Amino acid sequence: MRYSRDKDWGEIGLGCLGLLTLIAIATVISAFIMTLVWGWIVPQIFASAVEQGVLPASLTIVQALKLSILFSILGLTGATASSKSKKSSDVGFVGNIVISVVAAIVLLPFWAILVMISGFFISLVWGWVIPDVFNGAVAHNLLPGTLPFWHAVGLSILFSVLGLSSHRASSSD
Repeated sequence: MRYSRDKDWGEIGLGCLGLLTLIAIATVISAFIMTLVWGWIVPQIFASAVEQGVLPASLTIVQALKLSILFSILGLTGATASSKSKKSSDVGFVGNIVISVVAAIVLLPFWAILVMISGFFISLVWGWVIPDVFNGAVAHNLLPGTLPFWHAVGLSILFSVLGLSSHRASSSD
């Protein structure tokens, strides 16, 4: 049996186009579902905030897409922080402490860079999403319309810690 790697660039391009189309369709469907769930849940749970105009009673598809982008960026830091391996070793208590300290020293710069990059994207996307979706809360000064970089970094650290906490809580068997 002969293995052939000869792929036509047209086939590769068509496969990439199909993948991008599938991602776009899934994104629009999830945004549509988000608008339905928002319109069903938010007016019931936050009725007074909706009446005061602080929260919208319903979302447009564009607002739902913007929110999903913001939540995905916020989730990146938490997901990477909680993606630790569940392997256990038999090096003993002191060995585990030494390994943890060395790993923390080695990985801390990478984590800091990830948090800074995530904070930058959070700051950009916040100014694009929050004033549009939560314009009532921004008008009442309950939410900032723009998020300074260091506040976005703090938010990134918060989601990172929350990601670690949820990972530890789910892995404590």
